[in-house]
Amino acid sequence: MNQSIEKPYVIENVTIDANDKSSGIKIVDSKAYFVVRNCTLYNATITGRGYYAAIELANATNGEISENRCLNSTYGIYMHSTTGYMQDGCKIVKFYKALIYSLDV
Repeated sequence: MNQSIEKPYVIENVTIDANDKSSGIKIVDSKAYFVVRNCTLYNATITGRGYYAAIELANATNGEISENRCLNSTYGIYMHSTTGYMQDGCKIVKFYKALIYSLDV
């Protein structure tokens, strides 16, 4: 599929329990247009193998994140080497760190 800004991949209206084993939604090494909207993600917490986020983006571009609920997770939204934008309306509750954004320089 050839995704575009007019027809992005859409993850919408889902509830994801990460069961303390992984991130709820993880997008890595992607240039595809995508939208994560109106989702509930929870239980992405610290384990012996690392830290997890309700929504994790690494080296991802062309993304939109809006109107999501991130609950009971180590990180609400974690972005590393990522470009894109986040709209208002994300609710992050009961977390270790709400939003982490880092760039490789």
